[in-house]
Amino acid sequence: MCLAAGTYALSSSFYVSRSGTAGHPIVYRAYGGTALLKWTGGSSPVVQAGSAAHDVEFHSLVIDGAGRATSGFKCDSGAHHLIIRESTIKNTGSAGVMAKSCDYVTVLRNLISHTGYNPNSGWSSAVSLNGNRWSDRAGGFHDFVVGNVISGASDEAPMHSEGHGVIVDRAGNGPAVLIANNVVYENGGRCLDAYLSAHVWFVNNTCYKNGLDKRHQAHLGEICGKGWSSTDLHFVNNVAYAWTNRGPYKLVDSASGTFSHNVAYGGIESDVPSSVSIDPLRLRLVDPLFTNQPVVSATLDQQQRTAVVPWKIGNAFVPRIASPLIGAGVDPRTVSGLTTALRAGITRYLLTDVRGAARPKGRWDVGAYEQ
Repeated sequence: MCLAAGTYALSSSFYVSRSGTAGHPIVYRAYGGTALLKWTGGSSPVVQAGSAAHDVEFHSLVIDGAGRATSGFKCDSGAHHLIIRESTIKNTGSAGVMAKSCDYVTVLRNLISHTGYNPNSGWSSAVSLNGNRWSDRAGGFHDFVVGNVISGASDEAPMHSEGHGVIVDRAGNGPAVLIANNVVYENGGRCLDAYLSAHVWFVNNTCYKNGLDKRHQAHLGEICGKGWSSTDLHFVNNVAYAWTNRGPYKLVDSASGTFSHNVAYGGIESDVPSSVSIDPLRLRLVDPLFTNQPVVSATLDQQQRTAVVPWKIGNAFVPRIASPLIGAGVDPRTVSGLTTALRAGITRYLLTDVRGAARPKGRWDVGAYEQ
């Protein structure tokens, strides 16, 4: 379904109930230029997939929530095999992408900016996989959040508890999730978060000075696992550059996970087991030497409101030639904990970086970019 270039003013949700078939999704895509879905309504999603929807893809759209839409894209309980890719989502009251009790959701190479600013509809993050569920018992990764660039998320709801870049929220013993190759910076909450959710893999992400909202009710870190059911977490080849009094990595409230070839810098000490903090092959403390990272004040509150938008960040987080990120990673296909099915998901999405450049070039680099 081709959306011709132009602006489409929507006062009610573009509701998707029809479905494709396995391997042959219904695809909604821009044609001949920019197709802008401009919200003019109240507190509803711009695009919503119904609970029976499956095998549907949204490709190369621009979604502007005008500060009133609750989310750019939302799927309801029971929806599955949904793809949101290479689109721009901005100015929403709650989430950029909200998947609530869905399965097989892929959020791929999107630019997501300035989400969560409506106090009546907050309580979410730029990408939120909430209560992701099993639609079948197939092994391997069911959900993918890969190659996205995210900034400026907030949570203006009374508790100010979210505003993260990506959260896997209250999934319990749900299907495995791959969060990889994302660049997440200058958000009010955490960079990446697994809350009461098991089987989450954080691989080759770049996080920079998130946790900018001092109103946040929880002590923040960049990449976090929280809660007793947050088990079987994996942190591989990530770089987390923390802000002021935030920790680069956190495992709290009985969360548990494994670490391999991660880099931390800035902020305060990571809240991780001592076996991780003393082992540089698991967690190394070193300046990543980004090319030209944005200037963030060490003291000002709520700088997420003025975050650089993703389509203007350019090569800011590409490592310099002398960066200790270059060649310092591990091939994620070789780390422990992978089944054959999980390894297939890693192979599918990790052999290019966030820009689409082939990796590795020699040894594997740390972070979302391959130099």
